[in-house]
Amino acid sequence: MKYTIFVLIYIQITLSSLAQPIQKLRIDPAYSYGGMASEYFENIEYIPLETKKESLFGTADQLFITDSSFIINDNNDTKSVLFFDLKGKFIYRFKSKLEDVSISVRMMPDNKTICIIEKDWIKDIYIEKIFTHKGVFLNESKHTSFGSVVVPLGDNRSAHFNTISYIDRRSQQKKGKAYIDIYKGQEKINHYFPIENERDEAFVKLASRITVPQGDALTDLFFAMPLTHQLYKLNKDTLVQTGQFIFPSDRLLNLGNLTSKTNTDSLERELRKDQKMIYEVQNIFYFNSKILFRIKSLIYHIVAGSESTYQYNFIYDTLKHKLVSLERIVPDITTSYLPLFGNNTTLSGLKKQKDNLFSVVSSLELFNADKKNKNRNPQYPPVLQQYFKTQNRKSNPVIVRMKLKE
Repeated sequence: MKYTIFVLIYIQITLSSLAQPIQKLRIDPAYSYGGMASEYFENIEYIPLETKKESLFGTADQLFITDSSFIINDNNDTKSVLFFDLKGKFIYRFKSKLEDVSISVRMMPDNKTICIIEKDWIKDIYIEKIFTHKGVFLNESKHTSFGSVVVPLGDNRSAHFNTISYIDRRSQQKKGKAYIDIYKGQEKINHYFPIENERDEAFVKLASRITVPQGDALTDLFFAMPLTHQLYKLNKDTLVQTGQFIFPSDRLLNLGNLTSKTNTDSLERELRKDQKMIYEVQNIFYFNSKILFRIKSLIYHIVAGSESTYQYNFIYDTLKHKLVSLERIVPDITTSYLPLFGNNTTLSGLKKQKDNLFSVVSSLELFNADKKNKNRNPQYPPVLQQYFKTQNRKSNPVIVRMKLKE
């Protein structure tokens, strides 16, 4: 009898721990606050990336921060991946030799290497090259399809974020397909968000993948489902819905009674013609009671600044229910009146590593700010004094490292 009571109590505790409340995050970007940089950030450091002939690049289409380096993918301009140490000193450049190519970078499950993927459009193959975090080449392989993006979860487990092409409902290809597969070593042990019915198949037409969550390895990872904006927490043991982003109705796609017979082409056209429409919430980080995130539209109005109608990156205080837009945070004396964020932040959002956040600001934006603020007599730290003395508007971008205030 005592054993039975103990089991019942254990089951009750277990069920109550699983039944976590769904936090409603009511977000209206039009009513977001701004403020001075010093209100929100501390320990601000500008890290110029060394500029010389072999290290010059255009834009940071992807930025990765490791314990030993900054890794930048410049896919749009130079078709290169560049490695800099944490002081900004150039280490190595990988430049594709292919004529018609696109490049992407992903972290590997061992958390010690990266994979550079070259898509050869002429031969229609993927070439995967493995490098250390400091740019030492290890090996390469060729594939006819793009593999899943793999995120380490610890305890020899990993999450595989799959890209799912549209599946004809009459075929049998849908069996076993899911947005996320969980592996222990080489063995698949679980999956999440399987394609099970007509609504799922229609949804795949509009959203073929979940954006891989950002964050440190071996910790809880947060991501939101595209279009529906449910917020989830993923770790090596569980997937739990922790919240729901609620946006104004005129910024949401009306999915209605979505089935495989729905004209999803018209819904996709609606997403692509109206820049107010929110496709996805990305770059989700928690700092105690604050949550940072970026909203993604399929088209952008790239005008950074507090007066712009379109804001994309936010801090939401879940206790005070206060929404702050990063685009509306203005420089002050703590930043030497230089911007913390630029157009790159609008497109890519912030990056996180441990307790620090990182953004990328172009030299053009920094030199424009320097010229504008001459009358304020800004007091630059030595690294920025040297930067403005030796560099110019065409120099490499600058990494900004900052810590969010408690």
